[in-house]
This record gives sequence, C-alpha cells and structure tokens, in this order.
Amino acid sequence: VVKGFGQLALYGWKPRRTIVFASWDAEEQGLIGSTEWAEEHADWLTKNAIAYLNVDIAATGLEFECAATPSLAAAVREAAAQVPSPTGNGTVLDRWVETSKSSTPAVDPLGSGSDFTPFLQHLGIASVDMTHRPKGGAYGLYHSAYDSFDYMRRFGDPGFKASLATARILGTLALDIANTKLLPLNFSEYAHALHTRVPSLVAKSVALCGASFDLDVSPLQAAVAKFLTSAVEVEVERQTLLSPTASALSVNDFNSRLMMTERRFLNPTGLPARTAGGFK
Repeated sequence: VVKGFGQLALYGWKPRRTIVFASWDAEEQGLIGSTEWAEEHADWLTKNAIAYLNVDIAATGLEFECAATPSLAAAVREAAAQVPSPTGNGTVLDRWVETSKSSTPAVDPLGSGSDFTPFLQHLGIASVDMTHRPKGGAYGLYHSAYDSFDYMRRFGDPGFKASLATARILGTLALDIANTKLLPLNFSEYAHALHTRVPSLVAKSVALCGASFDLDVSPLQAAVAKFLTSAVEVEVERQTLLSPTASALSVNDFNSRLMMTERRFLNPTGLPARTAGGFK
C-alpha cells in the first residue's frame, strides 16, 4: 500500500488531506505501540483525524470480512466494488454479496483486541478493520508453530491474492477518504445500525438480569429516531454541497461536523468501573 502511494507521489500526485501510515509494535503485549502513539498525539488526532484504517491479519483465506463504525460501512462496500475478488470471479463486493446472501453486506461492529482500539474507543475516531478469512471463519493455525510465512505461501494464500485484495481495498478506501470533496461518512446507515441493535440490548439485559428486569429503552429509542432524522437532513445537505458553486467555507464546515460526530459518542470520564479512563 505504501509503495503504491509512493508511486503516485513520484508522478506528482498529492492528496487533498494528509495520510499517515503506521506499523505498530507490541500489539500482542497489550496494543502498546498504537496506544502509546495515540495517547501522545491525542490532541492532534482529536482535532484532525477523520478515520483510522486497520489491517491486523491481511488474509487467512478468500472471504472478505470487515468490522467498522457504521459511518464507514458504505465506503467500505464502494471500495470492495472496485477490487477484483481473489477467487477470480467478479469483485470482492460481488463475492461478499454472494456469501452474505444480501445485496448490502453487513459490516460487523468493532469491539477491541486490535490496534484500532485506542483510536475508536479512547479518541472517538471512525475506524475500520478488514481481512480475508477462510469460509466459515476458522483459522486453526493462528498463533501456533505452524502459523508461518511458508504455510501462507503454500496453503493459506497461494500467490498472496487475498492479501493483495485486502491491500487494494485499504488503499482504495484511503484514497476515497483523502480525496473526496465531501467526506464519505454516512450517518443514515449509522442510525439504522443503532435502531437494529436496541432489541439486542434488551435481550442481553434479560439474559444477564432475568426476565423480571425492566429496562426502559424508550429514551434511547427516541434518541435514535432523532439521530436518524438529523442524518437524513445531513444527506440532503450533502447533495446541495456537491454543486460546483458550493462555497469552500460551507464544505469545510460540513466535513468538520461529519468528522466530529463520532467524538460525540465519547463519555469524557470513561466507562463505569474503568478507573483509567481508557475506554470512553
């Protein structure tokens, strides 16, 4: 990916927005490299970072899999539509649609466990994590003595076609975020994701606390409905700002509001019972 962007730079290309490439140390020891860097540059990231794109394991199979903040889901699908599938048939999106049995493949929610954690959970930066996995998702050699370059070369990803597909999606998505006039952050999809997860919250509460536990989610449902209304208004505004006559001031204001929306989900004091305040 970095070499590809380097070639573009050699031809005189410059992105509209800054792109920072990073390779982290000590992920397995507790996300140390990424966390230390994110904490050290927290003020700059909070003011300027649009998105964090993560690849932990580029490929262990041929099936594309992605987890992201919902605002980036549509952009991921658009990037996947531009990359040939490592199966040799169609694009990555075509294959994703086929395996998911949906014309709009779902993007999973992000949790923790990889280097996106400090950027999303601590700083509120929209994030994505992508890979290619075996059919069924299982990779039985993970962290074993057999989890080697030789295995990947011979069996896991012969020709490194899936690894290349992941890299191409990552690069295409980075190009999109760095270059488009209006940031490709879609909050209508975010609102729909929140709406579908409220029943899941209720079900988990019952499972943890028993059927007699009365959880009133009506304030949450009202907030989600209000968020959806605002998201629709934002998309209407986006169409207006696509006009060549839109002022630079209006475009910059719009992009700034999109970028900062994820930050508004943070709890400044951190999650309850997490005294260090790392997860917000």
